[in-house]
Amino acid sequence: MRIQPLFVLAILFLGSALCAQTTVTLGTPNSSSNIYPFSYGTPGAGRYHVSYSSTEIGLTSGAQLLEVQVQITGTVPTTMGTYNNFQLRCAHTTLAPTALTATYANNYTGTLTTCLGPTNHTPATVVAGSYTYARFPLTTPFSYNGTQNLLLDFSQDSRTGSGFTISSVGTRMRVWAFGTGTGAATASGSAGTSGDWQIRLIFQTGPGITVTATAGTATQSVASSTSQISAGTFTLAANSSGACTLNSITMIASGTGNDSNAYSQVSLYEDTNSSTVFDSGDTLYGTAVTAYPADNGQLTFTASQSFAASQTRRYFVVVRMGGTTLATLGQTFNHAVQAISVTSGTSGGTPSTAMNGVVIVTPTLTVSATAGTAQTVYADATGTGGNGISIGVFTITNGALGAADLSSITLIASGSGNDSNAFSEVGIFEDTNSSTAYDAGDTRYGTAATAFGADNGTLTFTQAQSFAVSQVRRYFVVVKLNGTTLASPGQTF
Repeated sequence: MRIQPLFVLAILFLGSALCAQTTVTLGTPNSSSNIYPFSYGTPGAGRYHVSYSSTEIGLTSGAQLLEVQVQITGTVPTTMGTYNNFQLRCAHTTLAPTALTATYANNYTGTLTTCLGPTNHTPATVVAGSYTYARFPLTTPFSYNGTQNLLLDFSQDSRTGSGFTISSVGTRMRVWAFGTGTGAATASGSAGTSGDWQIRLIFQTGPGITVTATAGTATQSVASSTSQISAGTFTLAANSSGACTLNSITMIASGTGNDSNAYSQVSLYEDTNSSTVFDSGDTLYGTAVTAYPADNGQLTFTASQSFAASQTRRYFVVVRMGGTTLATLGQTFNHAVQAISVTSGTSGGTPSTAMNGVVIVTPTLTVSATAGTAQTVYADATGTGGNGISIGVFTITNGALGAADLSSITLIASGSGNDSNAFSEVGIFEDTNSSTAYDAGDTRYGTAATAFGADNGTLTFTQAQSFAVSQVRRYFVVVKLNGTTLASPGQTF
């Protein structure tokens, strides 16, 4: 009877060890001071690069950087200053800590990830041993790969109140720009030494799942379409530290359209057939809903999925438009992963990059005509049996965006003959029997006219016709030439 509690305690101990926090302290504490980047004078703006080697950090792939703590040299300010439009970004780099360059973009490999901000940040402090540290907890943990060096990129547009100083010990390269004001995060820099100030990096070293999304390109759709539309894709990737479980995915909407009434369905699908595009082989994740609860609101989809170590799954945001209120031309509907819920592990990468989902467009009817060859006829020709002469053919094609309605067709005349008196009838016929030639099986479009209103003038035929998606209709221009004034030999129409 006593063995069972000991067994349970052992399991609990092992479970907690899977997701332990590790503090890595790097750099050299010193009493001398350096004002960059945390105590530079008015306007207190600047950008700063510093890096740490994988050997120094000593962690394997799968570690999640949760917080950065910077040692304050000298007197700790009574009230910490607020860093406006502050950002702390992280990246991997192949450059040694002593080899950073003055060009910020050359100092990192892959993506420069925004882990804190942009925000107005007032650092809290924490005492560890003999030193006080300013805290920078990351809202988006950084997934450290364990093999490359780690680059930290601090920036802010201004600062209120007094800042704090850090040590100015050498041996580590630093890159800085200061006094840049608005847009400090994009400023060019200058390189120098004295970058080896003490820092504490707080890592989560257990299993975890990280979200990665790309902006992509919005899918064009008509507001009334209820077809399923792939409106974004993202991946969830487990690190190499062990298995964990996904419990839910929370999406957040954005864009100019109203997410609460323009949809008839919003859902997530997993790319279970690994095709990388949404298709019939994919599996619904959680339960589909009709719309977001509010414009720019959030939706949580719940389903338990086990992730093995290093496993990656792809998901699609899938929507149907045609909601209770139709969207209007040009409106956009975008999505991001706001949060994920994970058991036995950490979550990272949220909120994700916004995915460009849908942009509302108008279906387009396209006219296509060829010049063809003019017929040679008598000035009073009325065609076989007096039914008219086909003097031209054209098609109207609907695109793939949705159904469209044709209201009217306007012809414009040209040529050397007088279009206002040479005709006794002008009409348009649809090739309803699909023979590709004008014949008795064709159907008149609109109402026949006796002539154009003026020489080289226009003539409009009115009739409503519905075009299905990708539908093509063929039409013939049909005339009779025995007008009030007969045409002359050689005239063209």
